[in-house]
Amino acid sequence: MSSLPLHRVINQEKHHFVLGNSEHYLRYLLFDTQSQVFFNHSSLATEVSTSDPKMARISLVNASYAEAVVYNRYDVRRVRFLEQTGTVYIKANSKAYYTRGGYVDLEPHLLPYQVESQMRIEVVNNVDTQPKYKAIYLNKDTRYTFRILHGSGKFSVTINNTELADKSYVDGERTVTILPKREGPISIKVEDLEIPDSQASISELLISDITRLELDVPGTLIEQGSSMEINVTAFDTYGHMFDDD
Repeated sequence: MSSLPLHRVINQEKHHFVLGNSEHYLRYLLFDTQSQVFFNHSSLATEVSTSDPKMARISLVNASYAEAVVYNRYDVRRVRFLEQTGTVYIKANSKAYYTRGGYVDLEPHLLPYQVESQMRIEVVNNVDTQPKYKAIYLNKDTRYTFRILHGSGKFSVTINNTELADKSYVDGERTVTILPKREGPISIKVEDLEIPDSQASISELLISDITRLELDVPGTLIEQGSSMEINVTAFDTYGHMFDDD
């Protein structure tokens, strides 16, 4: 399931991920006893529903089922996922067939059995990385870890300049650690591999030497034998203060 023109063939055997506040198209297939796809099953009354209308809404692509049959889109549904995140099930149930009297005022006749299927959908927010900007000083022991929020959990993580830094990332984890090698700015890009229409998240990291230190003392005089706290502030190559960490 994915926004057109992107598409994927999916089934109910694992989680599937979509973004909140997005629209998708779902096509269902029916198989015979030999596991062959029916060429045309418009005479079967198939109900497609959602387990939580507050999370997803389902509608025909055309104005009516009769019109959908004319345009051969009777097996397609429009699915609108709302802003609420979490788990929702999309269910399909074929339990009746239509009479030959046409598709106006259809009267379904119950089948002697039901054909059912469902898929589990995880509605998530777009992947995000935090913080969006960070400056660290160049030191052989310096490391910095960015957090990966939201998304499906399956990501591609890249940095734009491997001469300035290396990255440490393990598939399935929600952190990426940067190991600086030289001074300069780099970008960390995280892409969601399970959601084709997801937007990549980018964070910026400045690897800098300490170009200036400032001392902040509460006064200019101190009594002999006593002590006072002195605050030290370090500045990067752009003249910005380094964070406390």
